[in-house]
Amino acid sequence: MSILSDNVTKEVIEPDAAELMPLAAEARHVVEIRATKGKARRSIVYGQAIAFLFGVALLVFVINKVGVQPIFDAMAQIGFGFFALLAIIALRHVLRTLAMSTAVPPEHRGFHFLQAFFARIGGEAITFLTFTGPLLGEATKAALLKKSVPLEFLRARDESVGAVMVAARHRPAPTDQGQRRV
Repeated sequence: MSILSDNVTKEVIEPDAAELMPLAAEARHVVEIRATKGKARRSIVYGQAIAFLFGVALLVFVINKVGVQPIFDAMAQIGFGFFALLAIIALRHVLRTLAMSTAVPPEHRGFHFLQAFFARIGGEAITFLTFTGPLLGEATKAALLKKSVPLEFLRARDESVGAVMVAARHRPAPTDQGQRRV
């Protein structure tokens, strides 16, 4: 016991080693989980970097094969209408992102405009570039925003994205013949 002032004392209690063992094991488990998540994130970042570099290399290859002049000739034929079309497409994406954001009440909206915009663009890319179409595209939007919007909200609202996510989580039980129910 040490005296801090005239009337105040501080008592030091040292825990037993048996009390610390479960805490140390739990702390070790948390550190292992974080290390595993860190490795997974790094591998995703490396994969994205490789895909980006592959895309840039492919673009450079195509431009070298075709040449720069045909690209500028095509742009000259299109004229400023090309930029007008780009503006209309951009406005469409912005308005649809705003609509997607306002569909989620403010108390459940844990994302900002850019997060919603990137989730929307990612979902659109999946919709147009895969054979699954809107089914996987809408689920991609939900997956990209899953940390910002609770899944319970999507279930309660019975929106198509929530229905897709719930259907993916609850698989039907096999029947007696060994086939799955449809």
